Amino acid sequence: MQETISHSEEVRNWFAQNLLADHAYAVLVMQSQLQQRYGMEVCGDNIRQDVAQQVLVCRGQQISQVAGSSSDLQKKLIGRLLELLASQAAWHIEAREQFKRQLETELNEVRMSWRYCKPTEPRYAVLTQEVEKLSTEFNACCSALEPDALLALLETSLTDANSHLKLEIQTLKLDKMSVLSQAEDASEITLCHVLMERGQWLDRTILPVKILRSDVIQPKGFSQRLDEVLF
Repeated sequence: MQETISHSEEVRNWFAQNLLADHAYAVLVMQSQLQQRYGMEVCGDNIRQDVAQQVLVCRGQQISQVAGSSSDLQKKLIGRLLELLASQAAWHIEAREQFKRQLETELNEVRMSWRYCKPTEPRYAVLTQEVEKLSTEFNACCSALEPDALLALLETSLTDANSHLKLEIQTLKLDKMSVLSQAEDASEITLCHVLMERGQWLDRTILPVKILRSDVIQPKGFSQRLDEVLF
């Protein structure tokens, strides 16, 4: 996590634009899950090997929504959730448009075969039914892309949020090696899972973090550019 923060371009740019700030707030976005492995465990003066352990594994870490205060971070997160809800509608619209293009291609191909088919041929009746069926589906798809239908879709995405956007809180006690532990020296960590429906549920974990200016690794020549800005 520290490496992700220290090399984050977004954090670096934020501190460059806020020269008097000594800290910032952000969320660490990642994929996380508990995985089982076998490791060592200290029991008093003894060491047990091949003990089944649950380990928190995190991948794809990145910093997002950098803010100057915890309240500003909260506002940014609320805004981001609203954007996700709106993007759900956009995802469905794109799916409808893709289906429309697919139907249009199929309809044109069947129509072409139907036009060159004589009414006396056995397949003429089958092609006629296929043209009528695809035409009905295509017209229904076009109706679903009318402005009123799209507004209704957006309204549904915003008002029926629970059907495609969920927030789940997970509290874990971990040791220094990120192993699930009930030991007294284990640290408690709270993770928030954002689940988004995209045909299947996508799970992303967010963790609020406080970042000190000293945590960020500045590029070479930064102090020289800072002098140019100040003087």
